[in-house]
Amino acid sequence: MNNANNPNNANQANKEHHAHNAHNVNPAKDNPHKDSSKPAELNEQALLKRLDEFGQLDAKEQRLRAQIEKLNAQIKSTTIAYEKKIKGITLAYEKMHSKQLLKAKTLCDELDNLQKRRG
Repeated sequence: MNNANNPNNANQANKEHHAHNAHNVNPAKDNPHKDSSKPAELNEQALLKRLDEFGQLDAKEQRLRAQIEKLNAQIKSTTIAYEKKIKGITLAYEKMHSKQLLKAKTLCDELDNLQKRRG
């Protein structure tokens, strides 16, 4: 009997062919959640890169917080100065207003006295 025509030999050859293909399987293709085709160094590099990005974000956040604190201090200082100016201006206008009211009362009293003399 010829080996090629023997069904037992054909089955054995088929099994060997499938066994050979099993060694060539790509684990990443078969299991998309596990990428073992990348060496551990690449994963470590990716983690280090990510840590560096977080470090840069932290530094940027700290700079922004420092700028905000500085600006808040400037705003507080400006507000205090503004309130003092307003208070000073208010007092000046109140004083001027009081003088005007006193002068108006004096003039009205004089007018009253003149009308009483005529009358």
